[in-house]
Amino acid sequence: MSDKKYKYVVVSGCSFSASDAENTPRPGETYGDVVANHFGGKCYNLARSGGSLPHMQRVVMKWCSKNLEKWKDTLIILGLTSINRMEIWNNKAYNILKENSNWTDEKFPTFKSGDTEIPVIDHQSGPWYGNFGQALQIPSDPIHHYNWLHTYPFINEWTDKERKNYFINFYNDHAQFLLSTQIIIGLQSFFKLNDIDYIFFDAISADMDRYWREYCSDDKEDKLGHKLLFDTLVTQENWFIHPKYRHLNDLTASDETMRFSKTDMHPNKKAHKYWGECLLEYIKS
Repeated sequence: MSDKKYKYVVVSGCSFSASDAENTPRPGETYGDVVANHFGGKCYNLARSGGSLPHMQRVVMKWCSKNLEKWKDTLIILGLTSINRMEIWNNKAYNILKENSNWTDEKFPTFKSGDTEIPVIDHQSGPWYGNFGQALQIPSDPIHHYNWLHTYPFINEWTDKERKNYFINFYNDHAQFLLSTQIIIGLQSFFKLNDIDYIFFDAISADMDRYWREYCSDDKEDKLGHKLLFDTLVTQENWFIHPKYRHLNDLTASDETMRFSKTDMHPNKKAHKYWGECLLEYIKS
């Protein structure tokens, strides 16, 4: 990668990579923009606050499917988020889309909630609703409440009892670890097969290793084979690891001047500039 000048830098991730909320930098101020500006290229920031690994995979593959002619001049950067996040397809949102066939990326169908018009979708998500996981498992906890910072139509129609039954019957940390592993293997294989330059890094935490130790350690002999799959098929090639900070969140936790606020660990403009420069050094090396 070191001698290449990229015309396009594509970023995917969560709020630690995005520029779509009050506690994220403005468009043009993210680490992706720092890297793109260095090469005189254009940054496509596909990251979304609350984004999950399935969301990251989906939007990157969608971008690639629409931009085949750009692959050879593209660098893709993925700031990996928490693997317990999910996204859920919503049939009611999809039906509204079908009824509004004239919608565009600039004007989306809305759903009225009280006096507020809420967009059914945005330009990345379509009828997928994201930022699920603990938000559905712990509805009584205000920190993880399903309306916290993310307003989706129809979610209130899914009662606490229904959410509880879903997670009792169908959610499992081992399954989340396997799904995340398969997503990473799939992306790495796709990039390698098509000779697309890419960088992975841990944004919120060193999550795969931490997740296995904290949530999947009951399978000490790895009888399901999920850890074996990760260890043997996920490559650490093109995986940026900062020499001091384990992940981007570690930087903001360690340095108050890099945070959005004293109590909000999201990276500010200064942190994005620093992280972008670190990524450029990694590219050069």
